[in-house]
Amino acid sequence: MTESYTCPQCGHTEDRPYRVRLIILTCPVCDENGQFLHTSFHSQLEAIPKDARPSGWEEMAVDEQMQYAIREGLIEIDLTGPMEEWTQGGNYDSNQNVIESIQFLHVYKNS
Repeated sequence: MTESYTCPQCGHTEDRPYRVRLIILTCPVCDENGQFLHTSFHSQLEAIPKDARPSGWEEMAVDEQMQYAIREGLIEIDLTGPMEEWTQGGNYDSNQNVIESIQFLHVYKNS
């Protein structure tokens, strides 16, 4: 069984034989290095009401949408525990850890 991860820049999907929250890859389609999020997060991002989204939401990379949604409290994510529990909710402290991890990866990606 494989799991799917989506390029934050172009939407290309990569499959892997393991289940993690995100993987960092250079996309074979757009040649951008980025955080490929597990596809289970897309439904959470799509469920955010349009009036809660900032202007330019559609132009934001998926990892930027995720960072915004977590920071603004639009979704909650827990980084501890099995993956099944991770997509079902969390608390502020773990959400802050997600934001800090994403910010670190953005700095790393752009340096």
